[in-house]
Amino acid sequence: MSWKDKIKQGLEFPAKFMAQNGQAQQAIPNQHRLLNAGGMFIGWIALDKIRHIVFGVQQKSEGEYVEVKREDVPAPLRFLHKTIDWDPHSETPENQWRKLAYQLFPGVGAGVGAVAGSMMQFEVAGRAHTMETLKKSKSLNLIDADSLAQYSQAMPLRILTAFFGTFSAASGLTFLYGLFLNHSFAAANGARIFSPFRGALNVGISNPGKALDEQLSNLAAHVKVASKSGGEISDAWAKQFSGAILEPLFGHELKTAASQEKARATLQKIVKESYHKFQKSGEPAEKIAKAVTEDITKKLGKANIEKTLRDEFHLDPAKATPGKANPIVYHPVKAFQDALGLKGISTYQKRVAESYVPQSPTKTV
Repeated sequence: MSWKDKIKQGLEFPAKFMAQNGQAQQAIPNQHRLLNAGGMFIGWIALDKIRHIVFGVQQKSEGEYVEVKREDVPAPLRFLHKTIDWDPHSETPENQWRKLAYQLFPGVGAGVGAVAGSMMQFEVAGRAHTMETLKKSKSLNLIDADSLAQYSQAMPLRILTAFFGTFSAASGLTFLYGLFLNHSFAAANGARIFSPFRGALNVGISNPGKALDEQLSNLAAHVKVASKSGGEISDAWAKQFSGAILEPLFGHELKTAASQEKARATLQKIVKESYHKFQKSGEPAEKIAKAVTEDITKKLGKANIEKTLRDEFHLDPAKATPGKANPIVYHPVKAFQDALGLKGISTYQKRVAESYVPQSPTKTV
């Protein structure tokens, strides 16, 4: 490999990462972040103005308040004028609670606006509609069930984004704002999160559904290369397929190096058998690669992958654990929701499992 090829190889990863998971998927660069921050700004301004009307006073500086007169309030909002009777200079418990409410009003608006802005990104992109359709489905296939479970993880992350985003940069909490914002986008979008803690995330897109489409789309190129080695598919392809699709769904069964190697060997076997079946036709390598790709897509595509998992990999799709594509998101969010007694990932996955219907009777091995 020449030094030019090495440079190209080094630049290929960040370029591919951006194209598949970042700015190229948004009509406007940083559109999700822009909508989130824009919603936060609008929410803050709106509730800041509303509180002046509701409490009938506006703070000018520490300890200095001026009265907001009814005639200065826009006519449609006058019914809100002084709906909360508050004396800002009183030390009574009632007035202190009202003071706290006065201080929190803009932050609440910012939080609601931030969540709404973040959700708008996926309304615009159409993914929210797709997920809503899946939620109403009486049956789900394994790949869609996983996408839906991962999508559900975004909401608590959005709430945490909104909470930490309302603090100023002086607080030092803006780091957490960016952290939760990025992870909420990745969860809702099914995008990849680079993580040194799980090798699977470093070889494929974190959402098995997106990874499946990617792996099948570039299979033809690997089959062409395989024609020079008797149909032996690239181990890199098998590793990516297993790491990005099988391991997140069946981590409990593919947690050892031996079981992962067995899964990759099965992938090699499936492709090799298909290659030899079409090689007998004597067609050019180009046509053989196309035929093999179509054959493998039927076996490993969304419509038939469950049968292949049972028959070839001896994995029961009904025992898969959807939503674990990003462990660094899944486990903390689940722990947070369970600790607060919220109906979070565990309850949602139970509903997904109930809605998920295996395509054919489970094969006993």
